[in-house]
Amino acid sequence: RVGKVMLLPAGSNLAAAEESIELKRAHGCDSSLLSIDNVRERFPELQHFPLPYAGALYAPGDEVGDARIFAHELTCWLEQNRGLEWQGGVTVDELDVRRGVVRGVKSSAGDIAADAVLVCLGVESCKVLRPVGVAAPIYPLRGYSVTLPAGPATPSVSVTDMQRRIVFSKMNGHVRIAGLADFVGDDHARDASRIKSLLETARAIAPDYAEYRAADSAPWAGDRPMTPNSRPLVGATKVAGLYLNCGHGMLGWTLAAATGKQAAAAITRGH
Repeated sequence: RVGKVMLLPAGSNLAAAEESIELKRAHGCDSSLLSIDNVRERFPELQHFPLPYAGALYAPGDEVGDARIFAHELTCWLEQNRGLEWQGGVTVDELDVRRGVVRGVKSSAGDIAADAVLVCLGVESCKVLRPVGVAAPIYPLRGYSVTLPAGPATPSVSVTDMQRRIVFSKMNGHVRIAGLADFVGDDHARDASRIKSLLETARAIAPDYAEYRAADSAPWAGDRPMTPNSRPLVGATKVAGLYLNCGHGMLGWTLAAATGKQAAAAITRGH
């Protein structure tokens, strides 16, 4: 556990921040509000951020990890211990629904019969749900990240600059810098320029956090499946045997275990 610091810009509503802390504590999440002097004392590597800050939210129990590695290792474990049959590189073309009951899916690997189908397709969920009359208000919100070798002053704690909406997370000798949010649909023409903008912002506020000129940088751009109220769609649909677990926005890994458990319970109940 490395903890997380969320820097609050000057003028922030600290009363609202206190309320969010109480809510988190009520659900077992340790969190506290630090003054800017407390922040500088506990995390000297944060002293050089250029904006004046009102303080910070500090969550010592928060963790950082690589979601891709986690998903890969979990898949391998399920294959070896739970009989999971994983089919990579297969495209789902449409759902097989007859008389209001799902019968399986039609895929690039052929028809797959099933008593229950769980749709977990992120922003692509709408494409298979719409033809069978299931509404899924999910919209793509493009986010960006770049992973670089850690710099001489990379903090061990995860840092979120709430003013600029940028996050620094140290992982295995590297630092992942993430941020921005664009409604751009399927247009990827501006991805490179947006990643460049992200890097320029990061370098301006934290020049020693990463080796910004490293040749082995790993840029990424992807669409977060957002719903209007930011809550994921989990559970049964009006089509018998068809279930949802999608629309997690930027909290896919954070909510994965909980919503997976909810979806499994819905399938077990049959509704």
